[in-house]
Amino acid sequence: MPFISSKNNLMKNIFKWYGFVVFILVSQSSIAQQKKTSKPSLFSSYPSTITCTENQLNNLFTIAEGQNIKLSLPGNLLLQGTVKNKINKYGKIETMTVQLPSFGNTLFSVTRSIDENNDSFYTAHLFNNKYADGYQLKRNGKNIYQFEKIEMEKILPACNQ
Repeated sequence: MPFISSKNNLMKNIFKWYGFVVFILVSQSSIAQQKKTSKPSLFSSYPSTITCTENQLNNLFTIAEGQNIKLSLPGNLLLQGTVKNKINKYGKIETMTVQLPSFGNTLFSVTRSIDENNDSFYTAHLFNNKYADGYQLKRNGKNIYQFEKIEMEKILPACNQ
């Protein structure tokens, strides 16, 4: 009978080790599922919406690539930096990207498009993937635009691959 007893002990040890391995694997996968530390906010001291006129946006497109812009907005938001690139496509879409050193080299991208009535309209984004917040430009009337604060993780979800 000593053979049966050692067989039972062997089975008990296998089950103990199997349980231990399963416990470690479950622990590791639950740690991997935890939310990473959140990114800091860059625009926390600025309003959630900031009004901007069409004229202010239009004036940006008079500045050439390599030159500096200075756009002073309500709420003491001063966008100042160098035009990194300026692209004109099809004669109807013009995009410029400005790097803003005072905001950790955040990119300010503005696009001016021409609609079917030959009217200009603008879209813009102000964000840096190192920070949790940014701004997106929305049109709220014929000549009135507003920068609305956005949460970057909701717009650009992290890819874990």
